[in-house]
Amino acid sequence: MRNNMSIFLMAVFLAVGLGFAAFLYRNAQAADSGPVLVKDIYTAGDSNPANLINVGGTLYFTAEDGANGVELWKSDGTASGTTLVKDIYSGANDSNPANLINMGGTLYFTAEDAANGVELWKSDGTASGTTIVKDIYAGVNDSNPAYLTPIGSTLYFAADDGTNGVELWKSNGTADGTIMVDNIYSGANSSNPAHLTNVNGVLYFAADDGVKGVELWKSSIASGTIRVSDINADANDGLPDKLINLNGVLFFSANDGTNGIELWKCEADVVSLVENINTGANSSSPSGVTSLNSTLFFSATNGGNGVELWGSDGTPSPSGTSMIQDICAGAGSSSPGGLTEVDDELVFYANDGVLGQEFYRSNGTSSGTGLVKDIRSGAAGSSPSGFTTINNKVYFSADDGTRGRELWKSNGAESGTVLVKDIRSGGNSSNPAGLVNVNGVLFFSANDGVNGNELWKYSPGTSSDADGGGCFIAGVSGSRSLPQFKFKRNNRFISWLSN
Repeated sequence: MRNNMSIFLMAVFLAVGLGFAAFLYRNAQAADSGPVLVKDIYTAGDSNPANLINVGGTLYFTAEDGANGVELWKSDGTASGTTLVKDIYSGANDSNPANLINMGGTLYFTAEDAANGVELWKSDGTASGTTIVKDIYAGVNDSNPAYLTPIGSTLYFAADDGTNGVELWKSNGTADGTIMVDNIYSGANSSNPAHLTNVNGVLYFAADDGVKGVELWKSSIASGTIRVSDINADANDGLPDKLINLNGVLFFSANDGTNGIELWKCEADVVSLVENINTGANSSSPSGVTSLNSTLFFSATNGGNGVELWGSDGTPSPSGTSMIQDICAGAGSSSPGGLTEVDDELVFYANDGVLGQEFYRSNGTSSGTGLVKDIRSGAAGSSPSGFTTINNKVYFSADDGTRGRELWKSNGAESGTVLVKDIRSGGNSSNPAGLVNVNGVLFFSANDGVNGNELWKYSPGTSSDADGGGCFIAGVSGSRSLPQFKFKRNNRFISWLSN
């Protein structure tokens, strides 16, 4: 009797659970209404939304309404909630906001008004709260702040005050708290700080002091502003570039004058070559550098296999730094790009020399790296771009050769890589761009052929695909005998097989 009762209760719970799951699925499907126009900002033309960024759950962007020029806008996803923040350069003139960055819930950016030239600004989303931080280069001259990088409540950037050249500056958001950090190249000369990167509260960057060339520098309260290493001795340039923080270690590309442009690292202020990938004085030229868990991924060439996908844990080959896969076999280059993390894997575009530039994924192993889908058959390639994740799915623009460049999505499987909507019907392209995730809603610019290039949004259902509750499907297309799915249990993703 007890066993029969247990079986009965299990059946009841299963039925209720399946019914509830079906209810959630139907509601999720209903919530997935497809992409919609948020607002026709410039009714007589294109507002050209750009520089889309999420700040505290609000979308900020730049646009033109035909009356106020290119200015700062914000949106909550509704037409009435999509408004001009402030006409910074009054009238039809453009303030051209750029370099938008979020620091502690406040938007910082560069802009120009009639009196001050291109300077540092900030905004809390209101007209009165949108103000110039400081006129660094007095008058109508431009200080041209660049490489805006927040560390805690301090914003670091490069700027020119008209006296000291382009040097390193910092700001706490007030005029008095906006000061030059150091005149690295003394006098009116410019050290041109670049590639500013935060590594555990220490700012690393490339700069030229006029003596040792362009080398690696750092700045912190504890150490001050000092050169870390003269990678290419004397006045030669080490040219540190592609700076990235991986678990407290700085990785970058540089040229020591002997090994060409290769992968380097700085750990506890000890600078060393990770691997001379393209041996001798040749350059592997690492690019597209991104991190995933404890591994660095990038594209590079070893001189024999062309530009391919590589990985490194910061130690030399063969186990630490190696080519993941020779996607375009032989000396040809697959030229991987757009490397983006989704659910502990990478998605990217690459060209195998046969199918053109298409949509790929990798788990960091050769066997786990492969084509997701040949979206545009033949050698032309769909040229996917703008990879953006929402609920462990990836959204991007691509051209299938029939409907033009439109919005696509993928759950990691070939069958789950589909067109979201042909926004501009027929063979014309809506050209989705600037994709950004704001609280689970995808915002982007697109042109439907009627309203011009305007702001759009897409609110996907939470479980609109049968892919394990919205998780990126494990494995690579063609590499598994049974479909694999991931389900979340106790904050861990568990892989399952199903026929």
